[in-house]
Amino acid sequence: CEIWHGEKYLLEKIDQLFGYITWRDTKTSIFIFNKEKDTNFTTVLGKIDDIMKKHNNFKSIYSFNNYKLKSEESIFGYIFIHPEDSERNIFLTVMSFNIPESE
Repeated sequence: CEIWHGEKYLLEKIDQLFGYITWRDTKTSIFIFNKEKDTNFTTVLGKIDDIMKKHNNFKSIYSFNNYKLKSEESIFGYIFIHPEDSERNIFLTVMSFNIPESE
């Protein structure tokens, strides 16, 4: 689980996550929470997608077979090259939530 802090932070967290996985791990996820009340959540969602595609191990986007997930605007699926084996893929699901702090 990560609190939204921008591009550099998210890229570091992806690297941190990939440091924990083993060769057998092929599926993982990141939960991102936007707590900034002055930040447009739609803008954050667009940034998340752009940032994921900038990662050195990014390979492609994957789509969900489940219709409910396909229509969900805050869940993304990505395929990354496994850091331990370039012949293996990691399926990374990103789920995003907007929970701005109250005043």
